[in-house]
Amino acid sequence: MSAPQQSYLTPSQTGTELITREWVSESTAGYTLVQQQLSKLEWGRRPVTEGQGSKSDKVLPLSASVDEMLVALNNAKGAHIQLSSASAGRQWRVGVSDVLGLTPLLLHLIGNCRDNEELASSRNRLAFILREALGCGASPLLLLNMVSDMAETLHHIAIHRAIQEMDSEPPCPFMFMVMGSEGRNEQTLKTDQDNAIVFEGDEEVHQPYFLKLGDKVNRMLDAFGFDYCRGDIMARNPKWCRSLASWKAYFTRWVNTPDPMAVMHTTIFFDFRYAYGDAGIALALREHLNTILKKRSDVFFYQLAQNTIGNAIPLGFFGGFKYPSGVGLDMKKAMLPAVNYARIFALRNQVSETNTIRRLRLIAGTEYLSAEDAGLLIRHYSGLMKVRLEHHIHRIIDRNRSADNFIIPEEYSPEMQAFLKEAFKKMRDLQKRLGFIYRTGY
Repeated sequence: MSAPQQSYLTPSQTGTELITREWVSESTAGYTLVQQQLSKLEWGRRPVTEGQGSKSDKVLPLSASVDEMLVALNNAKGAHIQLSSASAGRQWRVGVSDVLGLTPLLLHLIGNCRDNEELASSRNRLAFILREALGCGASPLLLLNMVSDMAETLHHIAIHRAIQEMDSEPPCPFMFMVMGSEGRNEQTLKTDQDNAIVFEGDEEVHQPYFLKLGDKVNRMLDAFGFDYCRGDIMARNPKWCRSLASWKAYFTRWVNTPDPMAVMHTTIFFDFRYAYGDAGIALALREHLNTILKKRSDVFFYQLAQNTIGNAIPLGFFGGFKYPSGVGLDMKKAMLPAVNYARIFALRNQVSETNTIRRLRLIAGTEYLSAEDAGLLIRHYSGLMKVRLEHHIHRIIDRNRSADNFIIPEEYSPEMQAFLKEAFKKMRDLQKRLGFIYRTGY
C-alpha cells in the first residue's frame, strides 16, 4: 500500500502566506493509520544511551525505517532530522509528526473545524494519541514534540488569519516568537501564552500595526485553548512588541544589570524560538545574545544561579513529600531546577538549543556536568515529564476536566513514590552544585 502524501504547514518568508508544502512524494513503507503505526513501534526495546548524544545529526536515507527515524529524532540536536533521497537529489526536514504520519491528520483535523471551539477541542483530542504512544514506550521528548507540532500549526493558522483581517500587509519584516515552555519545545496539554513580536524598521511608525496584529493573534490563540498569560507577556503588550534594535537593548540590559526582574525576564525570553515570519530576525537576535554573553559579567550567572538555588524542592526534612495541603504537588515547579541548570550552562557555552534535554546532552562531559550525571539527570527529568503528561491525559480523558500540574504523590504506587523522591533529590543536588560553583559569589 502506497504512503499517503505527507505535507506540513509553513509560513512564507515574509510571513504573509500560509503554504502547504509537499514532504515525501515517493512511496515509503510503514506509513499507515496512526494507531496501526504506533502498534508497530519498538520504543521500549530501543533504549537511548543518555548523556552521549551526537553533537551533529546525520542525514538518514528516505528508506530508513520508522524506528530508525524515531531513534534519530530522540538523539537529534533539534526537533527535526534530515531525510535524503540520492535518486531524487533532494532532502526533507522532518519531525516526529511527519514520521508518524500525524501531520496530514492534524491538517485534516484542523482544516475541518468549523469554529474556534472545535479548534480548541482538537488539542484535547491529541491526548488520545499521546496515551497510545505512551503505551508503546514513546520517549517524553518525542511526545512533547508532537504537542509542539500541534501548537505550532495552530499558531500558524492564528497569525495567518490575523494578517488576512488586517487592512494591509505587514509594513516590514517581522518575527512572531514564542518563549517559555513552548520556546523549549516542552509544551504540555496545560499551557498559556508566552509570545512576542520583533520587527525591523521604525518603531514609532510600525509598532501600531504590529500591536493590532498581536492583539488579534492573542485573541485567536485564547479561543483555540491557549490561555492568556497572567503576566501579560504577549504580543499585544507594547512592552513586548518592539523593533529588533529595542529587543537587542533589552537583552543587553538584562545581562549587564541582572536585578531580580531582569533575571525573571531572562528565564522566559532567553528560551525564545522563532514561530512565524522572517527567520533571519531570530538568527540576528540569537547572535546578539551570544555576543553579549561572550563578554558576560560573572554577576549575571551568579544571579541566575541564586534564582535556581531558591527553587523550592517538594521534600521535607525527613525525606517525605512536602506540598500545600489540598492543592497537590506542582510538577512544573518541581522540575524547574533542571530547566534552570540546563539554561545557565547552555548560555555559558553558547549553546543556542532551548530544549532542556537537548541542552543537557550538549553540555554533558563538560566541567559543569559529567556524561554520567547528565544521563542520570535526563532519566529523572524524562520520568518526571512522563508523570506530568500522564496526569494531564488522565484529567482530560478519564475525568473530563482541564489539565493541571498538581499531583498527589501518595496516590501513586510505592515504586513511583520512590522514583519521585529520587528525582527530587537529584534536583536538590543540582542546587548544591550551583552553590559550590558560585560559592564565592562574584
